[in-house]
Order: sequence, then structure tokens, then C-alpha cells
Amino acid sequence: MSEELFRTKADIKRISTGIQDLDEHIEGGIPQHNSILLKGESGTLKTSIALNLLLQEIIKQKHVALYISLEESFESLHNHMLAMDFPLLDFSIIHLRDLAEFEKDINKIHAYSDVGCLVIIDYTTIEKVADLPEGNEENTSWLNVIKNLVKKIRSDVRLETIAIDDTNALCEVTQFAKPEARIRDFVRFNKERQVRTVLIQDVTNNHCSIEKIFDTVFKIEKQNYGRKILRELSIEKMRYTKHELDKHTLEWKNGTPLVKDSGDNPLI
Repeated sequence: MSEELFRTKADIKRISTGIQDLDEHIEGGIPQHNSILLKGESGTLKTSIALNLLLQEIIKQKHVALYISLEESFESLHNHMLAMDFPLLDFSIIHLRDLAEFEKDINKIHAYSDVGCLVIIDYTTIEKVADLPEGNEENTSWLNVIKNLVKKIRSDVRLETIAIDDTNALCEVTQFAKPEARIRDFVRFNKERQVRTVLIQDVTNNHCSIEKIFDTVFKIEKQNYGRKILRELSIEKMRYTKHELDKHTLEWKNGTPLVKDSGDNPLI
């Protein structure tokens, strides 16, 4: 798919960030086909924000989204969603445990696609079919497995988004000689199939600089105010959108992320 040519600003379709009071600062939401990078330190709600973004479309639009965790197990991720008060009864969750059984699983995905479905794959599943790298040898089989999944699911159901957590783990297990080029190719591959890419990046042990690849970049950081530590979100980049560079205090309440004190010092 070539880059879309918009006739008017009204032609730019947008999706909600899922973050209360943030969409009003970005002309109503993120452009629909923008690739998205969520970067920040450990403990800044990156995984929760990414999952919440996916679930907005899954629940409201009855879409299918693919979430690949290269660090957490399915059980850990499920328990995390439970602890963060996600509405787990409002959508279906399918765990792809063995890609050799994919044909059976795709039937499940198709059956639940009308009500919205989150498909989760963790690192143990991909390890079964992708050879691990030895020494400094580059290993592209991990990405090839993921690309094949995107093609298969997209050809059968309405796959809208794929999220990977996180880029550092991806670069480590693949040992890409040129990670930026590989990730750019992967984002382009998804965009050609009208699948949105969401990548999570932990900047604590960052192995590659990939901000320029993405259409939208959110940064979440911790900020000290005396003895209190707050999370602050800023938008470093968002194509086709007028936006501020201000920091927003980020909180999580009752299963919903929200921002406040936008551009102002927080009241603590």
C-alpha cells in the first residue's frame, strides 16, 4: 500500500489513544495507520498503555489484535491485565501456544472476531519454531515467523494491530547487525497490509535508536517532585497532527489511564 493522499483534514481518520483527556490535545486521536513507538523507563506503564490502546479498538470496533510478548509469559501478561482492572469479560483472549496447531487456532480467532479478540503469543511459542542465534550470527527467523502470522491472520480475519514488547528483546534474540533497517522493513511490511505496528521500547537498556522509523512516538518518564515520583507522558512526534510538546502527568485509575496538568507543574 502506497502512502495515502488526503484531500482534506477530515479525510484523516483517527483512533483514540485510550488515555482520558489526551485525545483533545492531538486533534481527536492518532492517525489510523500511524506506526506507534511507546518508549520509557521500566515501571512507566508502557505495557499497560499499549494493551489499553489495542483494547479500545478490540472492544469498540470488534477488531482483532496480535500482541507478542518477548519478555513475559502469557500467564504473567494475563495476570497483569487482571491486576490493572482491564475489562476481561468484554472481549475474547486467545493464547497461541503452538504454531503447529495454527489452523485450529485460526478457526477460534475467526469464531470470536465478531466480538473482538486479543491474540497473545509469548516467547515460548516462537522459540519452538524459530532457531536461536549462535554467537554473533544474525537470526531473521523470528521476524519471519511473525510476518507469516500477520499474513495468515490478516488474510482470514480483520487484523488491525500488532504490538511487540519489546524492541530490546527483539534485537537481543535476533542479534540483528542493523536493527534499525530490520525494524523499518517490518513496520513497512505491516503498513503494506494495513496493519498498525505498535512497538514498546525500554530505554533503560536501549540497544537501538528507532524513533525516526515511527509515525508516532510517545515518551513516558519518571519525574521527582520532592519525595513524590510521578509518571509524565509527552508526544515527541505524530505525523499529520498538530500537537504540543508539553508533558502530561500520567495516572492509572479504575482500569483507565488518564492525563492531567498538561503543560503545567503538577499539584502535589
